[in-house]
Amino acid sequence: DAGTYPIVASAAVAGDNTNLDNYAITYSNGTLTVGQATPVVTLTVGGPFTYNGGAQGATVATIKGVNQEELGSVLYTNKVGTATYSSATAPSNAGHYNVAVSFIGNTNYLPASENEDFTIGTRAITVKANNGSKTYGESYTVGASSTAFSIDATTPMVSGQSIATITTASTGAASSVDAGSYPI
Repeated sequence: DAGTYPIVASAAVAGDNTNLDNYAITYSNGTLTVGQATPVVTLTVGGPFTYNGGAQGATVATIKGVNQEELGSVLYTNKVGTATYSSATAPSNAGHYNVAVSFIGNTNYLPASENEDFTIGTRAITVKANNGSKTYGESYTVGASSTAFSIDATTPMVSGQSIATITTASTGAASSVDAGSYPI
């Protein structure tokens, strides 16, 4: 352990042309001071990150001692504007986060810490309203809870996730609108 220890002097051995019987030897102890070691902090945050449904954050987050023992802990927290998050497990939702690896120190090691901000960006998807048709004089149903849409296959949602309904609107929905093409 770090601290102070005596260096005990004893058993002098005579050098060349020396007779120790001619000396009254008194031994006095010295002091060996063992200082605290500085832990090795490694924090590597990859990126950029885009929401993929899985945990994302530091690729390496460790505090190790001189014998490669793990000393510290990892904590992920949210930044302003992101839903509250505080965990040792990396976050998975889009938002702004901070990862910190820290160690409070002990008898043998000095305190150590490092932190880094990172962002998990939103995943871009394209939701397209399905085409529709009606005859002049009829109305076309639009509004909330429409299931008449698709998600572009080139920008899919994360596997197992979905959008249940969307809201649609069209200037051509009313029965009194002239024949023609209108965006939905």
